[in-house]
Amino acid sequence: MLRRLLECRLVSVYSSGSINLLHYGLGYGFYCCVVWSLLLRLPGEISLAQAIAHSAVHALLAWGQFKAAQTLAALRKDGKGAVIHRKHLLPQGHLFRYLSSPHYNLEMLIYLNLFCLVSGSGGGGGGLLFHLLLFVLVNQSASALLSHAWYRRQFGSSFPADRRALIPFVL
Repeated sequence: MLRRLLECRLVSVYSSGSINLLHYGLGYGFYCCVVWSLLLRLPGEISLAQAIAHSAVHALLAWGQFKAAQTLAALRKDGKGAVIHRKHLLPQGHLFRYLSSPHYNLEMLIYLNLFCLVSGSGGGGGGLLFHLLLFVLVNQSASALLSHAWYRRQFGSSFPADRRALIPFVL
């Protein structure tokens, strides 16, 4: 969560829009449930190899999300990092070559990795985390599909025909 806070404060450039209060409340409740599901897991049941493997996967996915946030922010900044406008532009490069909103896809993979770690440890909390994973999959898939449709409408013929919403080269 510290990475997200720093990303929000130091990297992202937001439009003049605001978040829906219900969506904000769902997000807040969701993170509370994640904490509880992790607290329910019995400690000491994860091997060092599991911890290293899942940490490496998490770091790679988090790096991908950070790169996506940087790419989006760079669309609204000049070469020196100063915000020059708040228009929506078509992101290019990195995972945006394949997906309209890779940060949504990476979020799903982060929670899938977390679920695999917790459920593979034999501890409690895997059931609650499974439901949280389902929530993330539904929420982020819907967001990715809606964003993809928006990009297609907004950018028309300049939108890359081979860019997908959820699965590169497929959907």
